[in-house]
Amino acid sequence: MAPKMRTVKQAMEELKRLDPCTAMTERALRRMITENDIPYIAIGRKKLLNFDLLLAKLAGNTYNIDAVRGPCKEDGSWHQ
Repeated sequence: MAPKMRTVKQAMEELKRLDPCTAMTERALRRMITENDIPYIAIGRKKLLNFDLLLAKLAGNTYNIDAVRGPCKEDGSWHQ
């Protein structure tokens, strides 16, 4: 199976679809690239990420936010 290679913008769009309440930002993702926290392939000025590796990296550095704040609604806002 071929890796899911995504640009930064595409990766952020998919993250938002998977988790509408994500705190990850495009700027943070770009910083992870410049600090070599996640692998990427440079094609000209474009950086391509393996989306599955990104998810794995993020899963290893997260905790259950639902236990603290409760689950988010489908529109991305938090339940009170």
